[in-house]
This record gives sequence, structure tokens and C-alpha cells, in this order.
Amino acid sequence: MTRFIASMVAIFFAVVLAGIHGQETVRTLAHDASVRSVAFSPDGRMLATGSWDNRVTIWDVATGEKLRAMSHDAHVRSVVFLPDGKRLASGSWDNSAVIWDVESGNKLKTFQHDAGLYSVSCSPDGRRLAAGTHDNMATIWDAGGKLRTLHHDAYVCSVCFSPDGKRLATGSWDNSATIWDAQTGAKLATLGHDGGVFSVAFSPDGRKLATASWDNVATLWDAATGQKSVTLHHDAYVQSVCFSPDGKTLATGSWDNSAAIWDVETGKRLKTLHHDAGVYSVAFSPDGRKLATGAYDNKAIVWDITK
Repeated sequence: MTRFIASMVAIFFAVVLAGIHGQETVRTLAHDASVRSVAFSPDGRMLATGSWDNRVTIWDVATGEKLRAMSHDAHVRSVVFLPDGKRLASGSWDNSAVIWDVESGNKLKTFQHDAGLYSVSCSPDGRRLAAGTHDNMATIWDAGGKLRTLHHDAYVCSVCFSPDGKRLATGSWDNSATIWDAQTGAKLATLGHDGGVFSVAFSPDGRKLATASWDNVATLWDAATGQKSVTLHHDAYVQSVCFSPDGKTLATGSWDNSAAIWDVETGKRLKTLHHDAGVYSVAFSPDGRKLATGAYDNKAIVWDITK
């Protein structure tokens, strides 16, 4: 009888936990070290992850199958698919940004820097790559070489092109995010936090900028005026921000072991997703129905956020 009761208790808790987590979890992708970056392919069928294990890994979202892995000489801090879906960019602490062929895993081009990379972003036309580095700079490249270097007073943790490719946003450990003219390098706006800015993201229409900071908040700004509109609070520093494809919601990843989804207009928290450690990276699927998270618990998780 005691054994029967113990079995029933175990089943009960298994069902409860499944109700809490299982309904939302589509796929858990295990790594050998913390997952620093996640990115969906333009068609949503693949997920790329960048990890402290020095690898870029491409996964089949539907099956969880590992399709291929490419190696850097140090940990990988950032991954992003190019718009054609056939190429992938990665940024590593080995001082390089690399463009890879997704199908073969071959290295197509390397952009060498003087310090480790925190972040890479590709322009919407796929012709330029921006990188944020530990030597306090953001650099914009094209196939012919370096186009522009932009300076902060501390290392640059995040870079993001605007949807029209005319602006570049940067987030820095100097407690600021800056919006630049990507063509001329002119500084258009500076947005202040009370801590280092670890992630920046433009809304799909380019009218808003989201910032994630080590002051435990994510902030929404008017990208044209620099006016603050909404502040979103976590219980620890915020590492990542990403707008949904329709621009109506924002995902945040925090060191409080959670990712959250928020209503952009009201600032209301709509959903909270839990990891076993701090969340480094969040990314929406192109259809907005899934969210990928990468965390310090050595896992990337794909969540069904419609449930």
C-alpha cells in the first residue's frame, strides 16, 4: 500500500510538472557548455546555437536532430542567419566573425578583429555585417572590407541593424545604447541606463528600440526621438531582447533564470518561461509561434508560446 501511494504521488507530480513545462516545450537541445546565442533560420525550420563549447550548431527544429556543427577557437557569443537562409554568421571570442555555408558547414569568409566578439548582425540586404567587440568598438564590414568603425567608452555587447538597414544600434558596457547612421557613422541618439547594455533590438517597423541592461530592466524607446516609453522589470540583469515578427510583443531573457514575453504597448507580462540557470539569448520564430531560449544550464529550448 505504501509503495502504491508513493507511486501515485510520483505520477501526480510528474503530471503537474508536465502541465507547467511540457505543454510549452517543443524541443530541448543539450550542449556541452552554456548556450550564448540562438537564432532561427528565415523559414523557421532550423535553429542555430552558439555555445561556450566553441561550436556553432545547426538543429532541425521539428525533430531536434543536430544537422551540423562548426568550430571556432574560442567560445561563440553570437549567431545570426543571413536573409537568404543559406549562410550563417557567427562571432567568437577568438577575435573573428565568420560567414558559413549552412548546407555544407564550410567557412566562406572570415572578418578578423583585434578583440573578442560579443555580437554580430547582418543588414537586411545581406551585404553588410556589423560586429560588437571587447575593444570598445562596433565595426561594419562588407565583402570588400571594413566600412566603418564606431566607438564607445567600454566594450560593445550588442549590435543590430534597423529593418531598412539605414541605422545601427549598439549596446555597451558604458551604460548606453546608441543609434548611428550606418552609412555615415553619425550618432543619432544616445539612450542611458544605470547599468551596462547587453542587448539591443529594433522593432519590425523600425520605430522602437528595445534595450536589455544589467540594471535589471528592459526598456522600450522611440527610436526617432530617444524618448523612453515602457520599462520592464526582472529580478536580475536582463541579457537579451527580441521583438516578435508582428511587433506586438517583446521577449526578454534574464539572469533570474527566466524568459518573459511582454505586451509592447502596455508593458504587461504575458508569459514566463523557466530555465535552470540564467537565460542568455531569446529569439522568436518567423511565424511568431515559437520562442527559442539559450541559457547557462547548457540547454537551448524551443517553446510553443501559443499554449
